[in-house]
Amino acid sequence: MPRPGYTTITVRRELAERLEKLRAIKNFSSLSDVIAYLLDRHYTLLKLEAKKKDDIKHLFHKWTRIMDKIMPNMPKQLQQQYLEAKNKLQKELFETSLET
Repeated sequence: MPRPGYTTITVRRELAERLEKLRAIKNFSSLSDVIAYLLDRHYTLLKLEAKKKDDIKHLFHKWTRIMDKIMPNMPKQLQQQYLEAKNKLQKELFETSLET
């Protein structure tokens, strides 16, 4: 029975050994510290991934603003290629934003 304010987590032996190894490497005093460390890293990674997606969206919008301005002066074939690429990227960005 765990102490008040604590709980028991059951993991496979292999995972427990990996957590213990990380505890020793990082010189943490407990597995609780290891789990807190891993969760902090996980949320940091999520923030970085979200920022990367925002940066890509920003570049896409900047690119389309520039291209939309010069498109009327482009040959018809290039206009068509641009519109196809724009629509494809826009669709992929929209689908990616739905996943998050």
